Amino acid sequence: MAEGFIHPPSNGGNQNSLEDIGNDYFLSLLSRSFFQDVQRNTLGDIVSFKMHDLVHDLALSVIGSHEVSIMKTSEIKNDASQIRRLRLIMEGKPQEEEFDVLKNATRLRTILFQGEGFVSPSALSNKRLRVIHEMKTMYIDRSMRTISSTLKFKHMRYIDLSWSNLEDVHAVSINQLYNLQTLNLYGSENVQNILKGIGSLVNLRHLDLSSSDATVLPDSVTTLTSLKLTDFCFDNCARLKALPRDFGALTQLRSLELVGTKIAELPESLTSSICKLERVCLWGNCKFPGDIKNWVDKEEEEEEEEDVSNIQELEDLQSLQSLWIINLENVRGGKIEAEKAKLKGKQNIRKLSLEWKKNFRAEEEWTTNNSFMALEGLQPHPNLEKLFIEGFPGLKLPKWMGSSSCLPNLVKLKFKDCKSCTKLVGLGQLPCLQILEIKRMNSVKCLGKEFYYQQQEEEEVEEEESKGSATPATTTRTLFPSLTTLLIRKLENLEEWSAPQQHDISFPCLEKVKIKECRKLTSIPDLRLWTSSLTELIIWNCKKMKRGNPLDIHFDLRCLKECKDMWSSSHCNFIY
Repeated sequence: MAEGFIHPPSNGGNQNSLEDIGNDYFLSLLSRSFFQDVQRNTLGDIVSFKMHDLVHDLALSVIGSHEVSIMKTSEIKNDASQIRRLRLIMEGKPQEEEFDVLKNATRLRTILFQGEGFVSPSALSNKRLRVIHEMKTMYIDRSMRTISSTLKFKHMRYIDLSWSNLEDVHAVSINQLYNLQTLNLYGSENVQNILKGIGSLVNLRHLDLSSSDATVLPDSVTTLTSLKLTDFCFDNCARLKALPRDFGALTQLRSLELVGTKIAELPESLTSSICKLERVCLWGNCKFPGDIKNWVDKEEEEEEEEDVSNIQELEDLQSLQSLWIINLENVRGGKIEAEKAKLKGKQNIRKLSLEWKKNFRAEEEWTTNNSFMALEGLQPHPNLEKLFIEGFPGLKLPKWMGSSSCLPNLVKLKFKDCKSCTKLVGLGQLPCLQILEIKRMNSVKCLGKEFYYQQQEEEEVEEEESKGSATPATTTRTLFPSLTTLLIRKLENLEEWSAPQQHDISFPCLEKVKIKECRKLTSIPDLRLWTSSLTELIIWNCKKMKRGNPLDIHFDLRCLKECKDMWSSSHCNFIY
């Protein structure tokens, strides 16, 4: 967008935003393997991807020699007149005279700089400059850089002023960047110098104030109608105490995160009909507006009053996409109260996290039964893809959790700190489950028959097999048909992981198995009978694994060569 490569259709038929059009371009290239290994955030937006080195070489071979240049400040050539995009590696603290050689770079459009600091080139010479961006590296020792230059680039679309001391910056010159679309002030100081005139940046679409010293958002920010709050960030703005009263007038508002601020109350304008808010993340004691029915995704971490449940507030939020409910120990009405959230009818939910307080003591029988009934009533819609259960104090899990009809699209399932639960029921029946994580479930002693089958389904199959025949027919089922990753950790009382019935097909897609800190575990099934796709096997700190077991590679290194020989055909990497 900043380079001007993305345009709406000339016929005006497509009303999609520039971001949507650019995303379509990207997905088209992704489908052709130009890009790969995409990672997304909780909203489904792409945050990182890779390019194969051969594709990268191909791309470089078809562009001009001056389209992209990489050089250190000490290597900048005198003739830079043809350079369009420059990756500049700073060596030490920059000096203004080092940039004199860029005065003739009249075609320069993008500067990506990497190092301790940056001095802006001449606005008179580099009139076409559109992008100034810092290429950040991990674990860098952050220190404030001083921006003292005048930034009079009338074509500037994207500027990165993160980790800058803006005390001496010529704020008026920034507020006159009328074509600016992205302004990054992450971690910067004295940002109020810029914010007080930010209303003039009428084309601004993305503003990042995270971890800055911003204290007040001026009312003029509500006039920036192109601003998309998916990229309007002010996390960890520790001095920010309030939002403008008309903040809800930002019609492109999609995501609101107020982590680490001092904002105590949200403005009522956020509940207006023109506000299209999709995601809210509040950590702390921020007060909600009176009416939140227009919000379509509410992700919060609040301290609720003891013995009070407001779960019914979720009833009318039919467009929820990601939901995290904590302090479920406050749902005292069991299944009846939990069903008031109407999760089963919320077909847009893709990710659901259900959490009981970690230090919650479930010693009474009534408490454990009530928790089970509450979880029973929180059955989600079949469209759910990710489910996380943490701190559940019940003795058993509801049947819907292992039902192929209730969770036909579930891809990831995670249990954590469910210390009273004794059995994992019928998980082998979930057709799309790819990732299963089980952590700190101290009451589970065996992963056996119930791990693979629902009891009722198993009884029905056995009854059907025995009808009309002295020798019942064998019914072949595929268990965990899509599972690729299995993680079992700190199941302190787990003694055995037993194999399913021999005639069943089990774990055909399994690639990674990690079993850690299960100190009483004595045996696991022979994975060779199940899959040829296993690439990684980790068995760590399982002290009672029987010596001589070909899979017990951590405690009997003499078996290592034998293990590698047996698994050589599957190219399995052993971690020991």
